[in-house]
Amino acid sequence: MARIVAQPGARFGLASRPSAPVITGAVDGGDQASAVISIVGTDTIRLFYRLLGSVAGFTTGLTRIGSGDITQTGLTAGQWYEFYCKADAEPGLSDPSNLVTLLILASTATIEKAIYSLLSGDPTLSALVGTRIDPMIVPQGTAMPAVTYMQIPSWRDNTLDGPSGLVRSRWQINCWALTTAEARTVSNAVRQAIAGYSGSGTGVVIQAIMAPDLEIDIMANPAGKDVARRYGKTQDFEIWFCEAA
Repeated sequence: MARIVAQPGARFGLASRPSAPVITGAVDGGDQASAVISIVGTDTIRLFYRLLGSVAGFTTGLTRIGSGDITQTGLTAGQWYEFYCKADAEPGLSDPSNLVTLLILASTATIEKAIYSLLSGDPTLSALVGTRIDPMIVPQGTAMPAVTYMQIPSWRDNTLDGPSGLVRSRWQINCWALTTAEARTVSNAVRQAIAGYSGSGTGVVIQAIMAPDLEIDIMANPAGKDVARRYGKTQDFEIWFCEAA
């Protein structure tokens, strides 16, 4: 008599594929290189991940049997990732789970890095400018459209016992494009990405980001005959955050 050796996750006698698992949570691993993905499902569950906005395919990550956490290592601090998973059992892989995104926190979070993370992690804005989000100036040779950000004034809150750690700051975010219409589209995406945000998912405790009370048309004519004129929109945001000691 032939002997059948059972394989992990095998579903003998079942013609249907396994049910899709569900990702119920995703948190930073706390070591600037990992993420903890919580999953509900059965059979062998495979995790897949890639950089948010990447056109490359997903990388196959770690696995587990049944419900629980997968701690995916080998990630890069300061980058947004997207994750999904599938159950792996006879006769094949399940449909994909829900897709979740997560920022891998850097060891030295600053308000500048927090602003970049919020902007680069927004899917609508990312589809328009990718990672062309830079402090103060647009680097030479950068394709359009693009975004720059710069701090204007800031005020640190003080009490009778000294600084409270709370900072009220204003940030000018400029949106650059080759047409006024495209500049308007990017400007709207920036406002929708960060106005009203509060939280600590960037590694910085942000109390509130106030919608801009000022928006102005701007223009730049970079030096060089072969460089096209740039049109832009500038917005001022007020950001209240807690400064690290």
